[in-house]
Amino acid sequence: DYQKNNRMIFVVLPTLFDAQTYYDGLLNLVCEDDVLFYPVDEMVTASLLIASNEFKFERISTIISMLEDKPRIVVTNVNGILRGILPFKKWRENIFKLEVGKNYDLHDIKRKLVEFGYKNVSVVSKSGEFSVRGSIIDYFPINSLDPVRLDFFDDELDTIKTFDVNTQLSKLRIKEAKIFPIVELFYDDEVKNKMETEYETFPNFFRK
Repeated sequence: DYQKNNRMIFVVLPTLFDAQTYYDGLLNLVCEDDVLFYPVDEMVTASLLIASNEFKFERISTIISMLEDKPRIVVTNVNGILRGILPFKKWRENIFKLEVGKNYDLHDIKRKLVEFGYKNVSVVSKSGEFSVRGSIIDYFPINSLDPVRLDFFDDELDTIKTFDVNTQLSKLRIKEAKIFPIVELFYDDEVKNKMETEYETFPNFFRK
């Protein structure tokens, strides 16, 4: 029905457990690419912090897939429907696109990765990390099986490749790449400047 009518279908289950079970069952019936999962914790405790971070990446990956406007089935729990997210327009406006042969400021790319929530490490080994070695920037998108390597010649993006996270050897050469936010709440320069301006107008006792 979702493919025939070219629309997105949302399936809302009472609990996270129910949603996970339903999602796992759907994977046996339809193509994996056609089913998305949007899990939201029912409560967060110290023992759930790791799981919560995994759920966050799953939610963002689902949002990124939904930006493609393809007919899919989205499975979530009640808390997922109640949880507020930024408008898709904001997500689309904050996609940083990179193309081979174009010029970029490496410092701007590094700044954008930090703003988008990526962690700066010496060697990229998992989703959400990036590293810088001279004219090479590696980053691991959460919606990709492999990390991405950006190789610059001066300011020109010379090559874009995916690479093996274990061997660090290049795999596939591609012509373009995208950097998506990996945080669920982010601000563009316009919003940040507005917030800073309004902050300066607050009486001093509000800022103590």
